[in-house]
Amino acid sequence: MTDVGEVIDEAVRALATRIAHDMIPLKGWDVNLMQVTPNAGHGGSRLGQKSNTTIAVENEGILNLLLQFFEQEDFQEQAIEALSQLQDALVESELQPWPMCLRHEHVMVPTGIGEELYWVCPDDDEIRVRVGNL
Repeated sequence: MTDVGEVIDEAVRALATRIAHDMIPLKGWDVNLMQVTPNAGHGGSRLGQKSNTTIAVENEGILNLLLQFFEQEDFQEQAIEALSQLQDALVESELQPWPMCLRHEHVMVPTGIGEELYWVCPDDDEIRVRVGNL
């Protein structure tokens, strides 16, 4: 029987790889997987849940954002929230929205469709790109 934590860890690894691919055009940004062992002094828990899988996002070698994932919560919902946080961090640091829509002058939004994650145009859901395929 597979441990829920192992399934989340593997899903986060795959997501980190996809995010790193999508961010290739953004010079100076890097995505890494971290294993965090929560303790009383670390902010790695939410409502009593422990997170040991974290995606670290760096800009020019400086840690900019930690995206944590929790075993007890729905992975897809957490991934959509993490991608939104990443978009916010990029706007704050680079003062540019990301990723831009393929046909319009606005940013695409992260959305779950079935079991997959997509960047989707908020005006036309037919315009979509699977996360990792930008």
